[in-house]
Amino acid sequence: MLSDPLKHVDLAQSGAAPSSLDPAPDGADLSLVLAKRMAISQDGYWYGGNFVTESDELKNAMRMAPAPVMGSERISPTYAGQGAWIPAKSKNKDAAWKLMEYFMAGPPAQERAKSGWGLPALNSLMSQLPQDLPYQKEAFQTTQNELQFAKPLPDNPYISVDNWNAVLDKHIQQAVKGGATVEAICKDVTDEINKLLKQGKEQIG
Repeated sequence: MLSDPLKHVDLAQSGAAPSSLDPAPDGADLSLVLAKRMAISQDGYWYGGNFVTESDELKNAMRMAPAPVMGSERISPTYAGQGAWIPAKSKNKDAAWKLMEYFMAGPPAQERAKSGWGLPALNSLMSQLPQDLPYQKEAFQTTQNELQFAKPLPDNPYISVDNWNAVLDKHIQQAVKGGATVEAICKDVTDEINKLLKQGKEQIG
């Protein structure tokens, strides 16, 4: 059920990275990176937007690595997505579409692309991503290569991400504190998730 659970436990026990038992002070990792207290952070292309105004020392040390491969198939999914939608019963769909088109493809979208704070939704805007700084150029090249592996992960209608995270974190904490073995928590997580999946199926019908 878990991917390398021993590594999750070892990392939390080592204190080398924040965890639910020892969270980052501000709930994010940027402050730790800027303070040179964290050597690597798992974030997307957008993360590079944080460093444009930082020192040359920091910018010259930044690199974007390809996503790790877990399993036999290489997939580069995203943790979350953002977009826009128009309700089916909207009373003014045409005006809503004009606003969406302007925001997603017009000047606002062009400015976002040029800022480097994320990948544009339109391929036509991809060339506007910043490549002036060495780390920006490298991040652009890395991202272009990763796009061939981009694939949405299947969504499970019977359980939420919050449910999964809560179960996983509870059992990981038990192992970190020394109250359970990794083998035991793998079984417990699997059993508990299967129970939640069954409940979800019964509720949906």
